[in-house]
Amino acid sequence: AGHTANGAFWYDGSTGGFVTSSHYMNQLPKWMNDFNVTHHASTYLKQGWKPLLPLENYTESTADNSPYENAPTQPGKPFFPYDYKEALETKKFDVLAYTPFGNTITKDLAIECLRSEQLGKDDVCDFLCVSFSSTDIIAHAYGIRAVEVEDVYLRLDKDLEDFIMTLEKEIGKENFSLFLTADHGGAENSNFLRDNKIPAGLINGPQLEMEMKTFFKKEFNDSLILSYSNQQIFLNHTVIEKNQISLDYIFEKISSWLLKQNGVAAVYDGRKINAAPPVQGSMYSLIQRGYHARFSGDILVNYLPAWMEYEEKGTTHGTPYSYDTHVPLLFYGKGFNVGQTTRKIEITDIAPTISQLLNIEYPNGCTGIPVSEALKP
Repeated sequence: AGHTANGAFWYDGSTGGFVTSSHYMNQLPKWMNDFNVTHHASTYLKQGWKPLLPLENYTESTADNSPYENAPTQPGKPFFPYDYKEALETKKFDVLAYTPFGNTITKDLAIECLRSEQLGKDDVCDFLCVSFSSTDIIAHAYGIRAVEVEDVYLRLDKDLEDFIMTLEKEIGKENFSLFLTADHGGAENSNFLRDNKIPAGLINGPQLEMEMKTFFKKEFNDSLILSYSNQQIFLNHTVIEKNQISLDYIFEKISSWLLKQNGVAAVYDGRKINAAPPVQGSMYSLIQRGYHARFSGDILVNYLPAWMEYEEKGTTHGTPYSYDTHVPLLFYGKGFNVGQTTRKIEITDIAPTISQLLNIEYPNGCTGIPVSEALKP
């Protein structure tokens, strides 16, 4: 929501309602308190989760009961139907996030916010940002080929339909502009890929860190590593400076060792990562953009495609590969042309596109360019 939003609200699994923080306000508005009373998570959990369509219609999925899936709410039984009686009895409302109803209750809240805050009812532009996160949570648990994931997207389509129809009815088709995108994609489950003869694998991050420290201990009589996190090595500069060890020598040693380990594709020296100008569209440019001189690690590690730090079932994300970085981007409503493009668009292009639409200055950290073909003159 940024620094200057009027409000930000998110789901609280301990209560089954929505909350905010004192950064935005000291107490919830009356309309949200009323919403929390009448739209409690229990209303949705009582329904259970059954497939929206007959199972034979789920043509984009593997079998409902597959060996690649976790079932957080139903351990050992990753298949329909899902019953939440026990969660209701113990008031474990965080379970809602593992169902498509986590999206639906968020849509309900967005509509209530639209109405109660009178958004779009005057001459001042209002900006409402809605995050549907159950798609992410469910895909992590079940993997991207699960019937559950296909079902949650079919249901999200209906939630979006309800939301857009409400906008058109209450605000008017010519009075709103909408864009939809995602923060990341997701990888195939590693075991699923291997079973289909595609190279893939899992990396044990803590084990790799321990082996790196053992290697450093042998080479330098000290581990030299503070931590290994998000595929980044953070070095102990106090010890390095005290012992006058060359950073170039450290990088040479650890990169040579890492490149012999299963699943490692490349190793980068943080000191040099931004020395060369980014090559637009290259994978290295994505790594450069993700690097922050003050906060990132000293040495960065990139794994091979389809290799990840995760467990046997489900999946994750976080690489520069296309399966993680290719996401949808749709514009709809006032000011947008009908059409499509195969040109590569960056997510950072959204901000200047919306700025052009509103005839306002670009944000101070803006790096993208407008998607001009989407904009009406």
